[in-house]
Amino acid sequence: ITAAAVHAFSPHCYIGGTQVGQIVIWDVRAQLTPVSRSLLSVQGHSHPIVGVRAVGTQHAHSLLSCSRDGKLCTWNPSKLSEPIDQMPLSLGKTSTAANEVAAGAWKLDDSTVSATSFWVSNSDVESFMVGSEDGWVHFGSRKSISDRGPSHSSTERRRDWVSRSLQGHTAPVTAVDFHPAADDTKSSLSSLVVSSSMDYSCRIWDRKSGKALLVLDAESSEYIYDVRWSPTQSGVFASVDGSGLLQVWDLCANLEEPIADLLVSPCHSAPVDASVGSQDPIRGLGCVSWSGDGKSLACGDSVGRVHIVGLGSEINEFRTESSWEQLYN
Repeated sequence: ITAAAVHAFSPHCYIGGTQVGQIVIWDVRAQLTPVSRSLLSVQGHSHPIVGVRAVGTQHAHSLLSCSRDGKLCTWNPSKLSEPIDQMPLSLGKTSTAANEVAAGAWKLDDSTVSATSFWVSNSDVESFMVGSEDGWVHFGSRKSISDRGPSHSSTERRRDWVSRSLQGHTAPVTAVDFHPAADDTKSSLSSLVVSSSMDYSCRIWDRKSGKALLVLDAESSEYIYDVRWSPTQSGVFASVDGSGLLQVWDLCANLEEPIADLLVSPCHSAPVDASVGSQDPIRGLGCVSWSGDGKSLACGDSVGRVHIVGLGSEINEFRTESSWEQLYN
């Protein structure tokens, strides 16, 4: 399993993406094995899934998945035999020859985006963000360009999905996250995003201007594998790295150092418990997620264990947006 998410409209269901490109759905009321899975075919994914998400409404929703081969697929959760739509994530030009357009063909150059991370906006489910292997962060939209006018062909849609690209990381982008205030257009924080990378840094971006407002370098020499904003505190986010270190940052309090760090899954000289199926003494953290109330964090390590970490009351104190003005100066 390379990606997983709770089904936003069916809390008893969980969505997963696999190393071979399959989409699977579990229903914990039924059994521990998947109740539905996609087929391995050219219509779907053929490379590892980097992100899955349920979007839409309670009565009309779909599943999104993004894979390393630069493909974004939309699925009907009730029918995973083939995707409803496929969008190749390419920065190259597509063919506009009349005979090829008529045949539904399109050509890509060498600029296909090799996605390494994926996230969808909570406020606009048509908008998404992709981190790439070459260190770029791309903002895109699933909205068909044909909706904007009859002069646009389906071929052009494949070319113009990118609305903005951010350059700054020098290694693969491991995680991207929209700020929770993204659905509040009146908030000064609505345009902020955070990313992490194998260049040992996290970056805070303003997606409207395309500028990196802040670059935070890791204290360790391990890759940063995940980063997530707090759902309740405007300036707080958490990051995890390959050494097993969890760091909590509060940009309203300190723009240079984390306010808390914990070696959640440290390196051990002795072999780990064989029951977890590994003798690797290095137990790095690969993912992190906040609880809905922002009071605890769940971290997953490299030997399949999940660690729950409670946060102190000082981290949960309310911050005002005025503290963010120093980021823009």
